[in-house]
Amino acid sequence: MLLERSAVHIALSLESQIAPVRRLFERDDNVPASLADACLLRMSELFEPCSILTLGRNFGIYRRLGRKTISLMSPCA
Repeated sequence: MLLERSAVHIALSLESQIAPVRRLFERDDNVPASLADACLLRMSELFEPCSILTLGRNFGIYRRLGRKTISLMSPCA
């Protein structure tokens, strides 16, 4: 597993970021966001430069820091 080999690090403490993640999660009723999506969006706001690797189709319409697009690495993008 990538986490066990330290190849991947989780850079978000949901406990300390719960309010901003909740706002992202609830921001747009017409755009379905999962908790995982909201966490990735929040990390994109916290860390610059950022790019998200995803298979999710919604990331093309999500915005960070209000109106900024997200750099994506995705076969769906």
